[in-house]
Amino acid sequence: MADIAAVTVLCLIAGWGWWLVFRMLRAARWAAGRAGGGPPAQPEWAPRFVFVVPALREVETLPVLLDHLCRNDFGADSLIVVVTSEREEYERRLAREELPSVAAALSAGAGEHDFVRRTAGILPSGVARRLAAELATVNEAARPTVLAERYDEMPGTASVAAEWERRSSSLGKTLIHLHYPGTDGGKSDQLNYALDVLVRKFATAGTCPDDVYFVVFDADSTPDAAAVRYVARECADLRSRKEPLPALFQQVPLPLRRPNCARSSLTDGMLRAYALAHTRRALGIEIDRLLRHGRLRARCRGPVQRTLRQPMVYAVGAGMFLHLPPLLAAGGFPTTVDDIALGHRYTIGDLDMRPIPHFTVVDRYGSVTALARAHALVFCGSVDLPPLVPTSPLPTATQRAVLFREICDSLWWLTGPPIAAAAVWALAASGSPWALPLAASAFVSQYPASLIASAVALHWIRVRSGPEQDDVSLRSTAALCLLSPVVPFLHWIGPVRGAIIWIHARLRGRTPKFGKTER
Repeated sequence: MADIAAVTVLCLIAGWGWWLVFRMLRAARWAAGRAGGGPPAQPEWAPRFVFVVPALREVETLPVLLDHLCRNDFGADSLIVVVTSEREEYERRLAREELPSVAAALSAGAGEHDFVRRTAGILPSGVARRLAAELATVNEAARPTVLAERYDEMPGTASVAAEWERRSSSLGKTLIHLHYPGTDGGKSDQLNYALDVLVRKFATAGTCPDDVYFVVFDADSTPDAAAVRYVARECADLRSRKEPLPALFQQVPLPLRRPNCARSSLTDGMLRAYALAHTRRALGIEIDRLLRHGRLRARCRGPVQRTLRQPMVYAVGAGMFLHLPPLLAAGGFPTTVDDIALGHRYTIGDLDMRPIPHFTVVDRYGSVTALARAHALVFCGSVDLPPLVPTSPLPTATQRAVLFREICDSLWWLTGPPIAAAAVWALAASGSPWALPLAASAFVSQYPASLIASAVALHWIRVRSGPEQDDVSLRSTAALCLLSPVVPFLHWIGPVRGAIIWIHARLRGRTPKFGKTER
């Protein structure tokens, strides 16, 4: 009986891996087909796009994004809003107290890499490397003073945003800098603060909320003007047919850009392999579920079909085009996780959500710790599900089924690797000749084959390697396949960390804290 269970588990894992590869390639074909062709005609009407960038300790990446937003013609009326936080100023004051111990560590013989690691969260990685080189030439007794002076001279994210607010008019754009006054809030709090301020401004100016899309980008995003034009054309076409505008257009981010803190090493190679493997999720799950959700809504499937086939759609923070009225009706951004939890609410409410066939390239995670911290937050957001919506077009049974499948999916993320390992061990212990072939088939379908297929899909959707991007050629991908055995462990440590944080916080009656999860 144990052998039968183990064989069944490994066969299901292998089958699911190949099915995800197929869905990824199918979604890539869809995106390539919809994004192809020459430049489209400018629509007569287009919504107003409000690009909102919540920023926390983004001194190095924010100017690059704002320069991109200010210098690109998006073909529609737009407003840029940067939301900084008093939390950064508060943490800067606390971090300054740690500078003497940092200087002492450097005096004890710490190299540049150790200095950058020690000052992570205190100094931007680029600033830390330059400062490490400068301090190495300074007398040990003067290092604490020099470090404190350089730290005080370093601008904060708020001052960077204020400077760009002054410069934007000369570039023909309107940029507003908002500063969230809370010292312990996260990204959702910044977004909700901006939402409240902007709604009041629109009411004063007489702007119709139905004409506004609230577009969220992270500071490491590279927005694609083609995506904005695509949304403008789709909205113009719907408005001409007097149809309601979608609640969400999702531009899916691809973490294929090398972060400033990355250094050539075995760990960096493992993180590159993991980031490339993420393409399967971006296309085979996020894009595919949006397409399936749209087909089910369009074909008005009966309650049984909706219950069996309705997917849980994930919103993704870097590239959400949110129609303002549904966002306000949903109560703004959930405090647990701003994007995934919002996708949960929109799915249960059966709102119109559509993918964009253009992608934004963002930084991949530069350390295993940062990756684990982000996935811990995602895991806790995945299990913090919304209540049922009595007014939803989805029957109550369908809503319960969707939420149940999401819980099972999250639990499999946590328990899947141990179960797969136990299945392999059980077959090997029994001396079954199927142990090695089934284990190899399950592993190949999930990781090496996924990496190769990801490189093919990226070629189809025209994502090319650049000076700041990871090499996604087939030759480089084949080399990354050698590191694929570590990918399941990188994928697993996040939910394990999240479960520990969540349980610890619940036992103490507190809200889970994850720290900054941006790349």
